[in-house]
Order: sequence, then structure tokens, then C-alpha cells
Amino acid sequence: MALVVTLSLLLPFHTHLHNLFPPPAYTAPRPPRRNTMRLLTCLLPLCLLLAACTGQRDLPFRADPMTGCFATGPRKAADFRIEQQAGQYQLSLRSDAQWKPPTPLLSASPAQIRQFFPNDAEQIERALLGQGNTFGLFLLRDGATLKGRARNSDYMGLLVIGAGPVYRTHCD
Repeated sequence: MALVVTLSLLLPFHTHLHNLFPPPAYTAPRPPRRNTMRLLTCLLPLCLLLAACTGQRDLPFRADPMTGCFATGPRKAADFRIEQQAGQYQLSLRSDAQWKPPTPLLSASPAQIRQFFPNDAEQIERALLGQGNTFGLFLLRDGATLKGRARNSDYMGLLVIGAGPVYRTHCD
């Protein structure tokens, strides 16, 4: 109770309390201030350089939308891989967790695309076909409304198991 009364008596003089309680004679030295912006401007380019030099070849999104790994389901492991070697597209199919030797693919002409999509060929931006038309990867244009197209994929595939949407994924 005496403490409450004492504090309530000192409250009107709170601006002068520092005179009643001086700082301790010894205070620890403050650490030197660092210029965080300068530190960030030095670290940011270094981080970007390191990220660019990681050497990962299995990134899901590349400059060429026709290369990479693809799956027949949105959360499945890669079923096939397309690479470009010396200007030639190569297809490797996955079987029992092993990649089969690559086979060549050819870029499809508009006439070849019309064979697969007679009424909707204008909705296909690019296509790769295997020999004998046993395989096909079709990149759809933005806003394509093809029957069987999945909203979360920009690709349609023609595979041995059938035709339908395929999804870009990480290579394993």
C-alpha cells in the first residue's frame, strides 16, 4: 500500500525521475552499428550469382518449353524426358525407375498438327512427334479450350497409354 501511494505521488514528477535514478557508472560499450543496406546490396548480387551457378539441369521450367520432364498426372514422378542435343530433340521414356535410351523427335508442321486436331489446330503453339506418330507432345496456346485439356497444364500428350494432359515436373 505504501508503494502504491509513493508511486502515485511521484507520477506528477515522472519527467524528473531520471534525476532521482542516475544511470549506472559503467555501461557496456554498444556494438558498432552496421549499415544493413550496404550489407544487403553486397549480399544480394552474391546470392544471385550463386543461384545461377548451381548447375542444376533438372529445373522444371526452362527457356525452351518443349524440353524437360513431364508426367501424366499433376503430382506424379516424371514419365518421360525431352532434351535437345545438337539441335535435335530426344525423347527418353521412364520404365521401372530407369530411363530408356533416347529416340529422336521431330518438330511438327501445321499440317501434321491438323492430323491430330482437325478442328482445333490453331490452339496448338508447337508440337513434337515421334517416328510413326507413336508419341506427341503438344504445347497449347494461352486460352486454349481443347476438350480434355486440364486447367493446370499447358500441354497435351499422345502416349502409348492414350492421349490427354501432361504436366511439367522435376526430373528425378
